[in-house]
Amino acid sequence: MKSAYEIGREFGDLFAAYERALKRGGFLRQDRKDAQADWKAFARALGSEFYDEVRANNLADTVINKPPAKLMREGLEWNRPERPLKNSVELIEQGVCRVRNSLFHGEKFVGNAGEIRRDLVLVMEALAVLRAAKAKIPSVAKLLG
Repeated sequence: MKSAYEIGREFGDLFAAYERALKRGGFLRQDRKDAQADWKAFARALGSEFYDEVRANNLADTVINKPPAKLMREGLEWNRPERPLKNSVELIEQGVCRVRNSLFHGEKFVGNAGEIRRDLVLVMEALAVLRAAKAKIPSVAKLLG
C-alpha cells in the first residue's frame, strides 16, 4: 500500500493539473483580474448527476457524511461542518478543495493516529472524486489527458 505522503503527492499532482485544465478549459473566476480556476463553476457543470454517481459508487462517504473541517483564525480551532455535503458544489468546494487546503498548508497527517487515519481517508476520497470527474467535462478532460 502507498504511504500517506505518496497518496498526498498523487492528489496534489492531480489537483495542480486540474487547476491548469480548469483555467485553460474555460473555468476562470470572473470576479478576479488574475487567472484563478473557478471550481464552483466546474462543480455546477458536473451537476447533480455527478454527485449522485459519487454517492452511488461510495467514492467519498467520509468526505460527504463527515466533511473536512476548516481551520479558523480565532484560536486556531477547527470548524467542523454540522451536516453532510448535499451537492456537487459542496462536494468540490467544501470537500475536495478543503482537503487540498489542509494538505498543502500543513494541517494533514499531523496529530494522533486516529486523526492521521481520517486524514488519509479524506485525501484518498478527494483523489477518487477528482479521478471520477476527469472525463465529465470535455474541455477539461482534453487538457487532463
